[in-house]
Amino acid sequence: MGLGVLGVCSGNALMATMGFCGGILHVLNHAVFKSLLFMGSGAVQRATGHFSLIGSEGYSNECR
Repeated sequence: MGLGVLGVCSGNALMATMGFCGGILHVLNHAVFKSLLFMGSGAVQRATGHFSLIGSEGYSNECR
C-alpha cells in the first residue's frame, strides 16, 4: 500500500498501479491461507477429538 501511495504522490501511474495491485494480492493471499490454517487445525481437532495442544505429541499417529 505504501508503494501505491508513493506512486500517487510522485505522479508515477505505473508505480501506483503495481503498489495497489500488490497490496490487494497480499490481502487475498493472507485471507486464503489463514482460512486454510483454521480448516487444517479443525481437521486435526476433529480427527483426534482433542481441542487443546497441551500434551499434543503423537498427533501424527492419531490422525492416520
